[in-house]
Amino acid sequence: VPFSPFSLIAGFIASRFNADNEVAVQMVDSVSRRLIHTLPEFDKLNPNLPQMNLTIQQIASDDQPVIFPANLVRSPKQMLDARDYIKALEAAEEKIGSGQSTFPNYFVGAEAAFQLGEYSKAIDMYLEAIAIEESADAFLGLAFSYVKTDQIQLAKVAMHKAVSQDPEDARIRYYHGLVLDVAGKPEQAAKAYYLSGELHHRKGDAEGSYKALVALTRLSNYHDAQSYIEALSVKVISTE
Repeated sequence: VPFSPFSLIAGFIASRFNADNEVAVQMVDSVSRRLIHTLPEFDKLNPNLPQMNLTIQQIASDDQPVIFPANLVRSPKQMLDARDYIKALEAAEEKIGSGQSTFPNYFVGAEAAFQLGEYSKAIDMYLEAIAIEESADAFLGLAFSYVKTDQIQLAKVAMHKAVSQDPEDARIRYYHGLVLDVAGKPEQAAKAYYLSGELHHRKGDAEGSYKALVALTRLSNYHDAQSYIEALSVKVISTE
């Protein structure tokens, strides 16, 4: 099996939570270190995995398939858009195997693998894609894949990177809140949900603001959350 330094990034991050695991650190090269050098430290987490899995499953099924003419020679991306996940993954892997190791091919392959439940393969392909081009959507997919493999610390890391790539994306802010929520960080989750609602409000998206407000209300027992609920409620009402 060819050595891939990018597939060892997860091992490096995991070693931050296990002082005895020094082998993973020694095996990561400088490219991998560049990717994760800004990652924050994390406390021990106690995630609600069933809740996270249900939400991610809903997120994954939100988009509608795109229909293409039957006689069209489709690209891997078009196969993915049409929800032909098996063919999309096969086509992406074929292109990569023929030397076309590009971000789009790895990203499409990762997205298809995730939809097929091949989460370990999705993680590997997301990491390869990120090594080529750091993308908010790739980090987002990586975070969801880590959740599906019960690696909540790494999911939190990946989501942090997704936010840093596009801090003005209300959608990513909401997902960040979700990860923090199930990871047992309600105060931080409340802030993330509020920021999502605030960004939606700035864009005139009342539905998005309301969705963030609903998420916030589940954290109403926490002091900071209550303050955010009151502030966001005023904004939601003003757009009605």
